[in-house]
Amino acid sequence: MRAIVNVGVGLWYPIGSKRLHQSIIKYSPNTAVFINQIPHTSHKDNPYAFKIAAIQQAYDKGCRKIFWMDSSVYLRKSMKPLWDLLDTQGHVLIRNGFNCGQWCSDAALKILGLDREDAFIMPDYTGAVMGLNFEYERTREFFSKLQDACAKGCFKGSWSNQNGDVSEDTRVLGHRHDQVIGSIIADRLGMELINPSPYFVYRNGDEMNVTEDVILVSQGMLWDGWYVKDKKQSLI
Repeated sequence: MRAIVNVGVGLWYPIGSKRLHQSIIKYSPNTAVFINQIPHTSHKDNPYAFKIAAIQQAYDKGCRKIFWMDSSVYLRKSMKPLWDLLDTQGHVLIRNGFNCGQWCSDAALKILGLDREDAFIMPDYTGAVMGLNFEYERTREFFSKLQDACAKGCFKGSWSNQNGDVSEDTRVLGHRHDQVIGSIIADRLGMELINPSPYFVYRNGDEMNVTEDVILVSQGMLWDGWYVKDKKQSLI
């Protein structure tokens, strides 16, 4: 069974979750949807661990082909090409142009036994969209290792390295929690990342960078921190 999973609680997130849900109904109607079923895990104590728990919940309910989507994401057309890719490749992980060395804490690298310079040559994927086909052994291994890293505290760390909290290395921008840890695990397992086009794009305030072939859009709903730019915007 196929599923799209999202957790959106507090601040602007329920607005995005509602938009995502409505777009799924319109463009992927035969998909199981798990929205706002927040697992019993503390985001403060272990950032983004709820993603892992939410995916596990969908798996426990019989889903084997699962997409995680952030509350900023919505569908613009049929997801068939992405489901097909998930069937043939076993995973859908979208490169974001950064590398793991830029976004991983010293503490997490130590737990993972990874040298900083090696991390700089590992590509980073976006955490906004992640597709996992659990019918593939490598995907199951990936998720198991991600769960283990989460349990060991690898997701913990500050978004910004402005004060050197993440690393003394000035090339490091911050720590990206589940995203960078998953990227490291994927690289070690030889899991290929795909280019965003034509599947996914970040929207920066307008539709100018959203071409007709784009399936998924991540719309920036934040400005100057946790602030909803337009609470009355259309949901689709």
